Amino acid sequence: MLVFGVLVGVPLGVFPRSNTHGDVPLLPPTMPPGPDLTLIDFCTTFSLGDAILAKLHTNGYTGTRTIKYIVVSELKEMGFKNGEITAMKDAVEQWSRTVRG
Repeated sequence: MLVFGVLVGVPLGVFPRSNTHGDVPLLPPTMPPGPDLTLIDFCTTFSLGDAILAKLHTNGYTGTRTIKYIVVSELKEMGFKNGEITAMKDAVEQWSRTVRG
């Protein structure tokens, strides 16, 4: 709790986690998930390339059912470069807008 600009009830050295840029989800809560795709189909459909596919696979992602929960900080932990993060954001946005049939 913040009282007069001071955190009250928080042990010294412990601060609540803020929603910094790194904690931003790839799939914003306001956007619906797209269709279920395998990891290979997702990366191929949205032209993500082998480096991104390999990083996602190595970290246990299997397709869009798991990708939709990724936050940007996790991509950074996996060693994604800034351009790869941007490509993932774009791919997830396009995937979200895919009409289900």
